[in-house]
Amino acid sequence: MKKIMLLVAVLCFTSASYGFVVGKVDVKQILESVDEGAKAKTKLQDLLAKKQGELKGEEEKIRKMQEEFQKQSLVMNDKAKAAKQQEIQGKVMALQQQMEKSQQELHEKEKEMMGPLLQKLNDVIVQTSKDAGVDITFEVRSTPVVYSKQEKDLSPIVIKAYNSKYPAK
Repeated sequence: MKKIMLLVAVLCFTSASYGFVVGKVDVKQILESVDEGAKAKTKLQDLLAKKQGELKGEEEKIRKMQEEFQKQSLVMNDKAKAAKQQEIQGKVMALQQQMEKSQQELHEKEKEMMGPLLQKLNDVIVQTSKDAGVDITFEVRSTPVVYSKQEKDLSPIVIKAYNSKYPAK
């Protein structure tokens, strides 16, 4: 990280004497704005809502089991209480495993959908940077440039170029 910041500082100081132009892009904004990215985000949100609905139903079943247990525990013997508590605990653990599995599936689906999109986006950013005459382009969230005399925000241009090169299907 220190090496990157040193590189940025050196480039910024030398840019004034050589007319060095720094470009910046906001990849998150671009991904949310390009048609294909918005479509992928909607699909992921729909999948998330579906998974949450399934998990909510299981949570409700467990909650009802716990309520029933509390009502009946006064008349149950110790052996029956222990068995019921163990059953409820098993359901809770199964739900936690199901939640972890759902999170993993969502993460994998996001990688599957965003991987090709990010590769295409990288190609568009490189071409847009070349067309704009930018010497170096930074992603604003990962390597923020605090100051640059000559800086171009390429994000709107990249969004337009991406949508024209890769229209949403």
